[in-house]
Amino acid sequence: MTFLRYVALGASALSLAVAAGCGGGGDDEVFTPAAGSDSPYCATYRAWKAYELVHGEGFDQPNPRALRRFWNAYVTSEETLLRQAPPQIRAAVAAAASSVASCSVPTCHANHSP
Repeated sequence: MTFLRYVALGASALSLAVAAGCGGGGDDEVFTPAAGSDSPYCATYRAWKAYELVHGEGFDQPNPRALRRFWNAYVTSEETLLRQAPPQIRAAVAAAASSVASCSVPTCHANHSP
């Protein structure tokens, strides 16, 4: 399995954990926020997802400069999420942040592009 697939798998698992902690539940007609979904961690997670919606994902970037800018924002977001992570998911967040921090943009782009 390639490095990016491991990162994607870890990100998917983390997304499920975050969805459970930062999402709502219950009635299909009325959104009921989950307890704790107003935490700084959840606010940072939602802000990053909004950033991705506006700017695209990593390798959707149009040029190396845009990819570098995206990657720097991604690393900053992961570091912030790690500082804010609740104890229940801290280990998963730490693993994701570690894998992101260990990969430089040129290396990841050269070795792991689709």
